[in-house]
Amino acid sequence: MPWKNVVKNFYEPFHAQIVAAADISREETHGMRELGEDPKSGKPVSVRFGRYGAFAQIGHKDDEDKPVFAALRGTLDIETIKLDEALELFNMPRTVGETDDFGVIKANYGRFGPYIQYGKKYVSLKEHTPEDVTLETALELIAAKEKFDAERIIKTFDDSEIQVLNGRFGPYIWNGKKKGKGQKNITIKKIFGDKEPSDLTLEECKKAISGKLKPKTKAKKRKKAAPKKTKAKPATKKNH
Repeated sequence: MPWKNVVKNFYEPFHAQIVAAADISREETHGMRELGEDPKSGKPVSVRFGRYGAFAQIGHKDDEDKPVFAALRGTLDIETIKLDEALELFNMPRTVGETDDFGVIKANYGRFGPYIQYGKKYVSLKEHTPEDVTLETALELIAAKEKFDAERIIKTFDDSEIQVLNGRFGPYIWNGKKKGKGQKNITIKKIFGDKEPSDLTLEECKKAISGKLKPKTKAKKRKKAAPKKTKAKPATKKNH
């Protein structure tokens, strides 16, 4: 069939549907449900689908104060969730306890799963939920995290995110950026040879990250001398 007719037959009714759908609200297309009113703030509570899945929301996007959000967890479903269940989602982060060493310890759900937070550090929760994790368990997880960091970190610098770390393939310089946000890892041996990682200065690390220091060239292997050719002995005449 002529391709222009195929495109025309598809596009004309499709375009008519687009025009007819121009006035459909985002709430209709994203399956939004109003559940009721938050007793604390008096704001509406709703659930809908977002970029990272279903979530509950208190407030409206046009409010002076920004709305607050909480992801739906476990077996909660956008079609069947009730108001009290949605409100329970907003009881996070939960304060697990407080210690002199780590300050306030909190448990919460994040984009990558449940976690414990102390200060600016985080520990993933794999066998417990934020609702039931105890202070004792949280401190065990924090102790394991601190031990791992102590063995991993070789050197840090004041007023800089750059760190010298132990890695799977040996010591390396990390620029402090997360993956996808300009992260750079520089293998120390390639740039500084056998220099002790703990002796590196901040200036040396910055130069290595910026590419101003080139990898040390490997010594060229000497070519093996070709074996000397031996002259063939002249053939001797045989007596008959």
